[in-house]
Amino acid sequence: MRKIVFKILKLLIILIVTVSVILFSASRLMQDKVADIILKSLNQNVSTKLQVGTFRLSFLSKFPRASLELSNVIVHSSPNFNSDEFSGINTDTLLVVNNVSIEFKYTDILIGNYTTERIRAQGGKINFFTDSQGRVNYDISTGIQKPESDVFTIDLKKIYLAGIRGYYNNLGTKLIMNGVVRKGIIKSRIHGDNIDFNASGEIQLDSIQLYSTRINKTIVTEADIDLQKNKSGINFKKSNFHIDNYDFGLSGFISSDNIYDLKVTGHNIDISKIRNYLPDKYFEMMAGYDPRGILVIDSRIKGLMTRTSNLHTETTFRLEKGQITYGNSNLAIKNLSFGGIYSNGSKNQPATGSLRINDLRAKLGSTEYNGSFSLSRFDDPFSELILKGKIIPAEIREFFGLKNISEAGGSADIDLKLSGKVDLKNKFGLSNLTDLKTEGTIGFNSFSIGFNNNSLLINDVTGSLFMSNTIMAKELKLIYKGQRISVDGEFRNLLQWLEGRPVQLTATADISFNRLIPEAFLTNSSVTAAPASKKTAIKLPDDLVLDINFKIDSMKYKSFSSSGISGTLNYKPKLLTFKSFNMKALKGTISGNGFILQNYNKSVLSKGIFNVTNTD
Repeated sequence: MRKIVFKILKLLIILIVTVSVILFSASRLMQDKVADIILKSLNQNVSTKLQVGTFRLSFLSKFPRASLELSNVIVHSSPNFNSDEFSGINTDTLLVVNNVSIEFKYTDILIGNYTTERIRAQGGKINFFTDSQGRVNYDISTGIQKPESDVFTIDLKKIYLAGIRGYYNNLGTKLIMNGVVRKGIIKSRIHGDNIDFNASGEIQLDSIQLYSTRINKTIVTEADIDLQKNKSGINFKKSNFHIDNYDFGLSGFISSDNIYDLKVTGHNIDISKIRNYLPDKYFEMMAGYDPRGILVIDSRIKGLMTRTSNLHTETTFRLEKGQITYGNSNLAIKNLSFGGIYSNGSKNQPATGSLRINDLRAKLGSTEYNGSFSLSRFDDPFSELILKGKIIPAEIREFFGLKNISEAGGSADIDLKLSGKVDLKNKFGLSNLTDLKTEGTIGFNSFSIGFNNNSLLINDVTGSLFMSNTIMAKELKLIYKGQRISVDGEFRNLLQWLEGRPVQLTATADISFNRLIPEAFLTNSSVTAAPASKKTAIKLPDDLVLDINFKIDSMKYKSFSSSGISGTLNYKPKLLTFKSFNMKALKGTISGNGFILQNYNKSVLSKGIFNVTNTD
């Protein structure tokens, strides 16, 4: 029995070795012919140059299939596009692949008609270029009909891809993408004009740039695409994308004349990682903030797709159970919820893009807010914010990290609408607020705020402000540099003037002081800091236009003091006029009218008519 088994094994070994030698020898004898047929057929069916470094035919490595192993495969770009528009970029090469394996049946060698069952491509790079007129470097089909004997049939059951880096640059749509296909499988079944296509794999995007907006973050996507193609177009069946444990679905239709109608959905998406995929300039603004919450999105992609235009995109979204924390702050935005819509606008580009958030509700610290927000024209952003709630400035300063605010206290009830252009290149701060048009009301409750190490400090503010193109003050009371001030009136450019901007403050108001310290309002108030031998001339401000009814309980300027001061003051740059003036001073009373005029050489001319009674 053992002898029989031994003989059978010996025969099998001899048979295997003999077959292997025959197959190896046959592959060496036939590889030039097979390679010549396949490569010749390829070159006859493409309009661009194809190069292969080395090739090897094997009947053993992919047994029971034959395989043609190619190395250093180069496909050159098609010639009919304007490579001069891509300054500093080598556009000569469409595809470079380190290793390609083409598998087919042994019987194909006998009949001379090769049905490609599998293709494996590993390592390399593919470049897609589209010039400003929509001409591309990957238009490689000639469309020339060949004689029947030269027909090269490709029936692709599987294409395996690994380590293929990709670069896409479309000057027409201003879109640039960089990435790599880590691994992937493509299957295709063709029945005349009908095609069943399936692709799955792992794709890594390293950068995306659309116009001036750029994302330099690595995004790894697992994709599973299932579609059917016929004469009328392409129908996406169940297709899915998996990004950072988030699932997105794709469905819809692309017609044969390139009209798109696609739907992308995503449900139960945790936003904690979304900021990682924001463009750089937005990511820097969000640095330090940690958002959380569940997001639901539904996106529609529609329109005619061309090589020089983008599709129209509209995305609706809803966030529930949101929360945002900031750095080491003990405060957080909680109970955050909103709905909204994003659109790339009528021209399908950032210049017409818009983002709107509705039904915004949130709690920051001890205060609840509600409102809405919109942002449009992404290349030159214009924003609108509507907000209602109670502001506690100490909490606002801490959470948003507003370093320009040096002191904060009290609270304010707000019902505001802020609109205007915003600078997204820099971190949001006080200067952004003063640039916006503000409408609405503010009611102050012992409100205090200081800026720039209290160089501007306002304490114990009560009363109301009504804002539109101007600011209307009603029963407004505050303390500024030791002076308790009461104001009723109208002001223009007040916030910008308080910030120190080169604007003109215009005011019509009734103002009263418990005491007045004139040096606090003069431009050159640091006279005492000058050397004793030099005295700095007082300069009347150039950025004020005032029409004021005033009442001052007491005033002291250097060695002069007075009380019971009242009258009407009109001020234009360099000219101060007062009427119905009354004042108690020098143990008597002074009343009258007059003016003070400052010349350009800082000399002063004054004139008045006064009644002086019982003065010392």
